[in-house]
Amino acid sequence: MIDEHNGLGLLDDQRKAILRDNAVQQDLVRVCAEILEATVNCNDARRKSCHLKAFVGRTAPISPAQYVNRIAKYSECSPSCFVVACIYLQRLKDRNPKTYLTSKTFQRMFVVSAMVASKFLDDECCLNRRWAEIAGISTKELYCLEVEFLFRVGFELHVSRQEYDDYVVEVTLGSSSERQEAIAGGLSRVCSYTDVSEAPFVDPVREREWFS
Repeated sequence: MIDEHNGLGLLDDQRKAILRDNAVQQDLVRVCAEILEATVNCNDARRKSCHLKAFVGRTAPISPAQYVNRIAKYSECSPSCFVVACIYLQRLKDRNPKTYLTSKTFQRMFVVSAMVASKFLDDECCLNRRWAEIAGISTKELYCLEVEFLFRVGFELHVSRQEYDDYVVEVTLGSSSERQEAIAGGLSRVCSYTDVSEAPFVDPVREREWFS
């Protein structure tokens, strides 16, 4: 279990710079909620399943967007944590290709990624017991999920300032409907959770490949 900030690998000035952005990035929670919702809906429509059985449960009683807002309200973690949480989820997918965010997995996957991000970014963060209450699971299960998550991402928790900024630009481009269309059509890095396209989309600005 991780209880210290320093293990993230972020230089202290980088961490503080990201946290300073919170004042102008309050809208990130809404955007991340939209992305999670669109991704889960897309995977459910394609009847995707996840091979990481520890993260599979019953269909969540609330929508993905409502769940993100619940985490934001009751954990009081910074908006930056939601971006870092999405980056962690992408790394989980990269290392475990058969991982999918669905109505049966997002409840556990997202809360663990958000919790780990909060532990490293925020000066103050909730105890695991509080996170478990927010997620609607037992504290014991959350501890087990945290350990598995860390091993599944290879303890690769370093997030550079450049990577963070690039991700923020990526997820905030266009309108809500345009982001949903990008996920459904394979034109967003986040859509790698849907496996809808085998060809990479090349960012015309940064000439960077986003594999799906």
